[in-house]
Amino acid sequence: MGLGILRASNRSEYTAWLSMRKRCKSKQRSDYKRYGGRGISVCKRWDRFENFLNDIGKKPSKDYSLDRIDNNGNYEPSNCRWADATTQANNKRPYNCKGYSYYPSRNKRPYKVTIKSKYHGYFSTEEEAIQKVKEVRNALL
Repeated sequence: MGLGILRASNRSEYTAWLSMRKRCKSKQRSDYKRYGGRGISVCKRWDRFENFLNDIGKKPSKDYSLDRIDNNGNYEPSNCRWADATTQANNKRPYNCKGYSYYPSRNKRPYKVTIKSKYHGYFSTEEEAIQKVKEVRNALL
């Protein structure tokens, strides 16, 4: 890596690049399960910081951080950008996009429906839970 590319003016971008790589490759990190553990990877081209910086450019300001446009996609030029906090907050993947959770320890009614942080009941079968999710989502439209 050329020493000129790591000037103080690129320190923030270098830190973002290094953090991106660690999230995807280091199983010791607490956030690995949300990145590398889900199969999110860094494209081969971005193994070199110079390529990353050439592809994505410098941060517009200190208020921006690295963002994946498709949160299920990899870190690669076509899926990454610098984004402000508002843009990133609107680009989070849903915690539970199914709308229901399964709790096997609840023998009789193990399926819990929760949508937009509001509880809608426990159900005996997955089909009943799915039906309730559809009803609630339709009512929200």
